[in-house]
Order: sequence, then C-alpha cells, then structure tokens
Amino acid sequence: MKRLCFFTGLALPVAAATATSASAQSVAIDQTGTANAATIAQDDPDKKLLASMMGDGNDLRVRQTGAAADLTALSDGAGNVLDAVQAGDPGGANIAIVSQSGVANTATVQQIAASGAANELTLLQDGNDNSASLSQHGAGNHLDVSQLGDTNDAAIAQTGYDLGLIINQSGGAAIAVTQTGF
Repeated sequence: MKRLCFFTGLALPVAAATATSASAQSVAIDQTGTANAATIAQDDPDKKLLASMMGDGNDLRVRQTGAAADLTALSDGAGNVLDAVQAGDPGGANIAIVSQSGVANTATVQQIAASGAANELTLLQDGNDNSASLSQHGAGNHLDVSQLGDTNDAAIAQTGYDLGLIINQSGGAAIAVTQTGF
C-alpha cells in the first residue's frame, strides 16, 4: 500500500520522508497503512509539522530547531512510536500536541526553550502498552499527560520556572516526576 507525504502542497508516494527547507517551514504528512515511517528535520524560525499516521508501523522521528516550533502528531493503530526534539532559539515557544491510539504507544519528547521562551506539551495515549519519556527545559513549562487504558508508564522531567503539570493515568499506571526550578 502506498503512503503519501505532503510537503507544502507536494504529494509523494514514499515509505519514509525527510524534509528541510527555508524559514517559515510548514510540513504536513498523511500516511495510511502498513510500515509507516517518517523522519523530519526542520531548522530556522516558525516551523510547523502536522503528521497523521493511521494503521500499522507508525514511526515518526522529528527534530525541530530554531525559534518557534509547532508539532501536531496523530497516530492510530499498531506500532505508534514518536521521538521528537524541539530545541528553540530566542523568539518563540515550543508547542507539541501528540495523540497515540491503540497498540504499542511509545512517545519520547524533549523540549528545550532558550531565553525565557515557553514549552507546552499535550500527550494523549489511549489504549495498550503506553510509555512516555518527556522533558522540558526553559521558562513557562506546561505539560498535560493522559494515559488511558492498559500498561501506562511516564517519566517526566521539568527544569526552569513556572512549571505546570497535569497527569491522568488509568491502567497499569507508573509515574516518575522531577521538577527543578531555577
């Protein structure tokens, strides 16, 4: 089955995708079926990624550097792996919204904001093996984690000031939280 990747209006049938380009980058990926995989690297200010992976392999690797990173990642069914790093320069916040539904569910997200910029992360893992490793460094770190059903495991580290954390777990539930102010 073919998978489609959309890069600012361009559609390509590929198994894995890599995108890098100039400032004000927007990338949209829509993959359906079998061994889905995408690797995205975005640098420079004002980058946005919308990734939708439905069914089977679901493996998304994201590196967003420069000011103002925005990530929305949705996966539904099967492998569900997300590995994301948002490392911002002064001038913009790091924002990530992640939803993983069904089967293996593993999310690793690292947000590093420079010079007083904020980090915001919302994670929903709904069903099956659920595992999250989440870290934020900067000012105005806010994290909202919901792990609903099955095994559940979350390791969370926040460093900075104005630290906010909301956690909702049901299932196997295990959590480790470290908050360090500066």
